[in-house]
Amino acid sequence: MKPKPKSRPRLWDDVLMLESKTIIFFIVSILAAIVLSIIANAFCHKKIIIEHEKSFQEQQSLQALLANQAMAAKIHWLYKESDTLGNYSLPEFAMGKRDIPSLVRLFSLEQNAYPENIAHVYMDAPNHVLHSKIQESLTGAEAKRMAVKWADRYWAGLKTPEQGPMIPDFHITPGYQMMGMLFPVRVQDSLKGVLAVVIDLRPMVERYIAPIRSGQYGAAYLLDEKGTIVYDHETQIIGRNIFDGIHANHPDLERVDNRLVNEKTGTDEYRFTVHREGNRVSRKLIAWNTLYIGDHSLIVCISAPDIEINKSLYGIRLQRNISGIFLTLVIIVMSMVFFLSRQQILKNSNRQLQETLGKQTAKLRQSEEKYRTVVEKSPMGISIIDHSGCYGFVNQEFCRISGYTESELLKKPFFFNIAETSMDKVLKRYEKRMQGEPLQEVYEVSFVHNNGHQREALVRSVVYNNHEDQTSYLVQVLDITQRKQAEQAVIESEKKYRTLFDSSVDSISIIDVDTGNFIDCNDAAVKLHNTKVRENFIGLTPEQLSPEFQPNGKSSRQLGAEYIRTAVEKGVKIFEWTHCKRDGTLFTAFVSLSALLLPQKNLVLAISKDMTELKQAEQERERLIKDLQTALEDIKTLSGLLPICSKCKKIRDDKGYWNTLEDYLECHSNIMFSHGLCA
Repeated sequence: MKPKPKSRPRLWDDVLMLESKTIIFFIVSILAAIVLSIIANAFCHKKIIIEHEKSFQEQQSLQALLANQAMAAKIHWLYKESDTLGNYSLPEFAMGKRDIPSLVRLFSLEQNAYPENIAHVYMDAPNHVLHSKIQESLTGAEAKRMAVKWADRYWAGLKTPEQGPMIPDFHITPGYQMMGMLFPVRVQDSLKGVLAVVIDLRPMVERYIAPIRSGQYGAAYLLDEKGTIVYDHETQIIGRNIFDGIHANHPDLERVDNRLVNEKTGTDEYRFTVHREGNRVSRKLIAWNTLYIGDHSLIVCISAPDIEINKSLYGIRLQRNISGIFLTLVIIVMSMVFFLSRQQILKNSNRQLQETLGKQTAKLRQSEEKYRTVVEKSPMGISIIDHSGCYGFVNQEFCRISGYTESELLKKPFFFNIAETSMDKVLKRYEKRMQGEPLQEVYEVSFVHNNGHQREALVRSVVYNNHEDQTSYLVQVLDITQRKQAEQAVIESEKKYRTLFDSSVDSISIIDVDTGNFIDCNDAAVKLHNTKVRENFIGLTPEQLSPEFQPNGKSSRQLGAEYIRTAVEKGVKIFEWTHCKRDGTLFTAFVSLSALLLPQKNLVLAISKDMTELKQAEQERERLIKDLQTALEDIKTLSGLLPICSKCKKIRDDKGYWNTLEDYLECHSNIMFSHGLCA
């Protein structure tokens, strides 16, 4: 009988079953831990990406804001300088207080100080340019064309006395990116002309917008309020409009485009297809900030694809996945380590963000200090008037102009030192400002200095809301007392010399060397040349007031040009000249030419004196002298010792011949004899 095989203990089976369950549980736990780790890591990675993109969006928004402020400050200064021309210098020109050379100097100074102003065009009537200063380039020619076009388009609107400066539609094409400013030139509310200033936006874009980059594909671009692309690093689309089909079939992008032109500032994202990477769908984060210029605006946009933003996180993600595959036995520990490392990375990212924000804050603080220094050291008096009408801030120059200390000015009503002559005007402007009526920002005010003397100031006030949303006023003051006195002195001096010029008995005229035409004359010149009125004289040339040839046989045209060149080279030329009056009468004049070398124009001052009576007197004098000489010779002939015969009474001449007394006297004098008989 065979023995029965030994049976395995049931406990062992239980152990094996328990062990297998444990292994299965362990494996399941490991798998579950791996899955949970993957899910947890994916969640953490997503959270980090969200935080990273959020901080990146904040940085983009800050960059857009800084670029906006930089362009706004630049355009503000350009507007301010041009506004001064339109409100003061050109009205003085329109009233005759300034001449063309003065206007030329002003325009040249403006373009030298601000190269962005590529065109200054002053028009005294639609489509009629009185004077312009244009940058010598194709861009300058286009700028002049646009200046004339803008002025003609808005001329009727600028005639309204209440209408201030206007900003026309931007001129954006692939080759030109320009904006214009139109300043009405008024004299006693009457429109005398329009100053058109054209600004080339490209230098500002290249300075403030183009340098903004984020990786290989992230960059900034600039739009106007209509969606026209002012700048993009892909230059072939500059001048196109984002609503003309450039984003067709991309509703996500069209949604963002609508937000760009309708919201002042914001952030957003959209998805797009990257054709250069096999039609891969990617995301782009965008931030924008809008700069308002009159009724128009410029939108500073900064966008970057998510691949550029999160590029630094991809290496860490790859390392985590590899570690999860090869270190499954310690997945839980590694997950904790990875989580902690991710936390550390988050902290580092946050620390970097804090450092970045700290640097930006420091820059903003430096900017604040810089602007505070600019305000404190400004050559203009600056003050802030709070909602109660009292001074809330004054700088050092404002204290110097008013003669009061800062403590004496603060909390005092702004009108306490306004002169009686200006009090009514200032209070009415304040009331209209409170009612929200638009007013001219710059005006003149008389105020009383602390020493009791009345002084004159140029004031510019701007309304804004402070951090408490209360209406306040930023007031800039420029003491123009000395300038007013100097201008009055110049006016009196000009009047004095003009009186001398007009009242001179000698003919005085001014010749433009470049054109050869008379540009001014006095009444004596009109009378001398018989042109009846001054307007008939101005515009003529010396050749037109002279015969074809001078007495010496030379051409009047060539000889006159030669004398003018001599006067310019040596400073003066004096000569006699035969003139021809408008009725054909010839007369001789004594002419003195003196050079007037001005910075922008060469002129010659001509002083003429009619020598007709003097010539006649000289001819009469020559005739009398000749008669006297003849008489003297006759007298000399009959004077001296005469050899006479004592017998026959004949006289011997110088040749030894004897002549009768009658023949000798008739030959050597005008004596005629008549013969007769004595009683």
